[in-house]
Amino acid sequence: MTDLPAPLTPPDCDLRGYDFMPILGHRLFQSSLYRIAVVTNPRAGLAAIKLWWEAWNQVPCGSLPDNEIELSVMADFGADVKGWRKCSDLSMRGFVKCSDGRWYHPVLCAEAIEKFRFREKHEAKRGKDRERLAQWRDRQHGNGATKRASGHAETSDETHDETRFTTDENEKTGVSSQGKREREKETLLPSVVERGAQTAPAPPRKPTKRGSRIPDDWALSGDLRAFALGKGFDFVRVEHIAEKFKNHWQASSGSNATKIDWDAAFRVWVNNEFDRFPPGPTVRPAQNRGEQPLDRMTPQEKRLAVWANVPDVEGV
Repeated sequence: MTDLPAPLTPPDCDLRGYDFMPILGHRLFQSSLYRIAVVTNPRAGLAAIKLWWEAWNQVPCGSLPDNEIELSVMADFGADVKGWRKCSDLSMRGFVKCSDGRWYHPVLCAEAIEKFRFREKHEAKRGKDRERLAQWRDRQHGNGATKRASGHAETSDETHDETRFTTDENEKTGVSSQGKREREKETLLPSVVERGAQTAPAPPRKPTKRGSRIPDDWALSGDLRAFALGKGFDFVRVEHIAEKFKNHWQASSGSNATKIDWDAAFRVWVNNEFDRFPPGPTVRPAQNRGEQPLDRMTPQEKRLAVWANVPDVEGV
């Protein structure tokens, strides 16, 4: 086996206990293994995926034993070793035999090394957290800064809140931050203590603006109507947009139905309406002929006012 490559993962690479395994979907579905298995032997393709998962849970991670019976069981063929032999070449595609006598998959091994390094860092951090928690509890019970063994098992009631005020400096000195504040207070000059600290008053906080629902009596102002008309909408379209805007927000619920500035919200609504449904030719009502303003017309009168501006076409 001297001419075989070295193992692709270290002997202690152990990822057992992880409930997931990364799969590079694009790489898998574009591979020759997948394409050949789909056409010629789907059972071999399923066995290949099952063997990847088995290799992910082996030690070293990413490897499989060089044993026909074990591989048959791992690939879900059970005692059907003959059936496994028919699929083994395709199912084991990508695996490389190394000098330790095991089969390694290069893609799985690359992912395994990255995840194994992450697990080592995570376990080292948890060990430091357990040590810091043990020292903090000793100080709380008056036992000083006695250190416990770093391998002490963490109990179920250990929480982040218990150690979030523990600093590296306190761990070294065994002094709480409250004791430091008491000593600092004692060292202040008596005159300063008697007079009290002269601090500048904090600037007044600006009241927070809160949104509100659209008022029941909300109506178009002259400025809002002029804004909508300036986008090219005619009078009837502007009234329709305003009615649609009001009905929408009156029927809406939740935090999104409250606004700080409803006039600004209407301008945004008009801009969105302009982007989705640009205005057509402008139709101006003939108000100079003694007709009443549009905002006082009934829907039927508004439609008649619009059609009154359509020129007669001969023969129509």
